[in-house]
Amino acid sequence: MRVRLSVDVAVVAAGVALGAAMYLRLPEELPTIFNIPVGRLFIAFLLPTAAVVIKLVLHRLLRPRPVHVPVDAQSLAVCEAIVLRILVFLTLVHAILLLALTGILSGRSWAGRILPMLVGLTLISIGNHLPRTRPNLAIGLAIRTTLSDRDAWIRVHRLAGYAVVTLGAVIVTGALVLPAALAPNAGRLVEPAVLFGIPALVLYARRQPGDKVRIPEVQESSPARAGSEDSIMPSAGRLLLEQPERVVGFDVVELVLRLGAAGIFLGVGITKFESDSMWVRMFTDIGFGVWFRYFTGSIQVLGGLLLLMRRTAAAGALLSACTMAGAAIVHLFVLPTGIGGAIVPLVLLAFAIVVGVRAKG
Repeated sequence: MRVRLSVDVAVVAAGVALGAAMYLRLPEELPTIFNIPVGRLFIAFLLPTAAVVIKLVLHRLLRPRPVHVPVDAQSLAVCEAIVLRILVFLTLVHAILLLALTGILSGRSWAGRILPMLVGLTLISIGNHLPRTRPNLAIGLAIRTTLSDRDAWIRVHRLAGYAVVTLGAVIVTGALVLPAALAPNAGRLVEPAVLFGIPALVLYARRQPGDKVRIPEVQESSPARAGSEDSIMPSAGRLLLEQPERVVGFDVVELVLRLGAAGIFLGVGITKFESDSMWVRMFTDIGFGVWFRYFTGSIQVLGGLLLLMRRTAAAGALLSACTMAGAAIVHLFVLPTGIGGAIVPLVLLAFAIVVGVRAKG
């Protein structure tokens, strides 16, 4: 624990030191999205301060107290490892922000790929640890169902781990293969994933799927049936010979793939309605007008919504696959992007087909 704490302190201290070293090179004021100017001090030390606050809050929640959920040593080590990854992520984002504001990353075509790759790699690393967590109040889906049932916690966070790793892999792939103008938007897949993923996990936890076995009740033999055939075999013997009824659980792989596809197509479809997105120029070059951009976005949003439900997932996958097939054809025969621009639509086309087949099966 002391070693882990020293590593956490070293990571946060590195962010503070970097902010102090680049303090004089930062702009004196920076307008935020609300047009409220913030000073140089705020820019240099905001994220390190946030890292300290997050560390203190999570560390306090993990401390064994009478009113808290007890955490065993192995689970505590896993939670501390996840906290460390969050601190490293914030420190690296802080470094990227400082390098961008000081102009060091300006003019570099690969600079826009750094942040989404960092997001994806962090998600993969955290998702790999989630299945090894146990009930606690700091890391994971801490609701009444999971906190009171250790098996439910394990099932839910095994699924969450698969989903987070899949999301991270998709984001890393997008950051690597998307054009330079689109690569920075790969990290935005986190938004629909959080919006739809957390409610899906809550529903999954409440349904309590898994390998719970319901054993038939043993009824006492009545005196009237003492001489019947049923009384020859003891109740325990009959119970052993009877086949237990199993509760059928979710197809975890299908659920992860389906929610991942829903997040992708919802995110891509929603951006087509933004007036300042890169899709405006692309659809202008196609020559079909604004209506075609809205139409394509509507089809992709509808496909993403249908993918959220297993009963309608095949239809959603079909709609999404059609838009990707059309996008590949446009890149190959209409736009000058050629095969390079068609790679991503073809990959998403194959992904939609896999999801549809899996959901249909």
